[in-house]
Amino acid sequence: MFLVASNAEAGDVLSRIRAAGTLRCGVVAEPEDWNKVQLHGNMAVFDGEICRALGAALFGRDKAVAISSFNVEEEALQAVHAGKIDVAVGVTPNVSARARNQVQYSPPLFFDTLSVIVHRVFNIKTFADLAGKKLCAVDGTDSEALTEWALAARHIKFIPFMFQEQGEMEDGLLTKHCQALAAPLSKLGQMRATYGARLADTAILPDALALLPLNAASATTDPDFAAIVDATVAALAQAEEAGFTMANAAGWKDDGNVAHERLAGIDPSAANALGLPKDWVLRMVAIVGNYGEIYDRTVGTASPLGLPRGLNALWTNGGLLAPDPVR
Repeated sequence: MFLVASNAEAGDVLSRIRAAGTLRCGVVAEPEDWNKVQLHGNMAVFDGEICRALGAALFGRDKAVAISSFNVEEEALQAVHAGKIDVAVGVTPNVSARARNQVQYSPPLFFDTLSVIVHRVFNIKTFADLAGKKLCAVDGTDSEALTEWALAARHIKFIPFMFQEQGEMEDGLLTKHCQALAAPLSKLGQMRATYGARLADTAILPDALALLPLNAASATTDPDFAAIVDATVAALAQAEEAGFTMANAAGWKDDGNVAHERLAGIDPSAANALGLPKDWVLRMVAIVGNYGEIYDRTVGTASPLGLPRGLNALWTNGGLLAPDPVR
């Protein structure tokens, strides 16, 4: 065990975390069927690993995190505002919720997308093929509104069919009453994992109708802690780009690459500014892995959800992960 460096300017949240030796982290678990606000799939396993990464960044050890689960994002944000948790992981950026709960958002942790799943028998391969087809969504949700807008903008006239509950909508897909269904990609992955062979004849169209990012949220009263959250998110992606993994982080040798040296703490200026040990990134990666390793085992190809990297790939591989350099 090691202690993080002291920081006289640290806010109340960071001071409490250091004094207690524990990070209180909230994640959003699978919502109730009636909930029309939170329609993402269950990302709690992925979010929990981000919590562990934050704990490892702060303390350099595993099991320094207490994770609480919430059914909806607003409950998690209210818990941050009330000081019941230190950070909520896996919440959608929302201007009104930010003002209401006095939280600040990290860079995106996961780029969810509004996507479309189809039955192959209907020969739907592109959005254009949705013309004249019955497309389902949950009534009164962002999925409904954004789908109608996005397809109208493409001059595609589909047949909308709305359900009041997610369970009813899923039954509509299973019975082919819905020729296509629009929902966040994470939800579609969860549906295919849940129903298995019953959805074996389905495909998820490669294009997306909208971006639905998931971020972390912390209190606006403590910018020092928010800076550590932001740096952790960035460092996980940078570690993947640099080739730091769970297997090699502990024994990493200086390769002369300036960006790698800064990330590894050979140049400790970033660590000093954050009030963290100079090798905090290497210690964190040794415990939880880099972003790609976390993604693969929790929601990616090595997980039941089986989601492709897609937009969550590094910018060098055509994705949207372009973190601010840790320097």
